[in-house]
Amino acid sequence: MLSYKIYITRDCPACERVETFIVNQSVDCEIIMIDDPCHTNLIELPIIYPALFQGKKLLAYGDDIIVSLVKRGYSLK
Repeated sequence: MLSYKIYITRDCPACERVETFIVNQSVDCEIIMIDDPCHTNLIELPIIYPALFQGKKLLAYGDDIIVSLVKRGYSLK
């Protein structure tokens, strides 16, 4: 499978659902918590969270990330 990046934030129910799905499915994905101080200098941040990227291409956002990953072969358990 191809590698993804997911941008999430704290206090975001959709972010929690998506992160749980990604962890449970062992998705090859870099999870970027934009609230962490080490990410405050990122120049190109999405404006909606959670946001799933492959390279610079936005694939999905919100709970649609789970739908998008299911279409790519991951399953709902």
